[in-house]
Amino acid sequence: MGIAIGPPLAAALVVALGPAAAVGAAAQLGTSWRTVAAGLRAVVQLAAVALLIGAIVGSVWWSALFVAVVVVVAARTALHPSGWWAA
Repeated sequence: MGIAIGPPLAAALVVALGPAAAVGAAAQLGTSWRTVAAGLRAVVQLAAVALLIGAIVGSVWWSALFVAVVVVVAARTALHPSGWWAA
């Protein structure tokens, strides 16, 4: 099962981003294009993360390493909530 890039994804983007951009335009916020750009950027980022996680899950060793990294980052963030790892 792969990522389906096609008309259903385009329809979902229009349904999700269209009203947000329309409200921004109607309220004259000046954020319509930035809203659309942010939505498109989110789609690309989520696709990249999905591919990465799909590759990681395919191997027991990569999965173990991924879990270890997540645990270390989470523990460090909990102990010291500042730095490059904390938003």
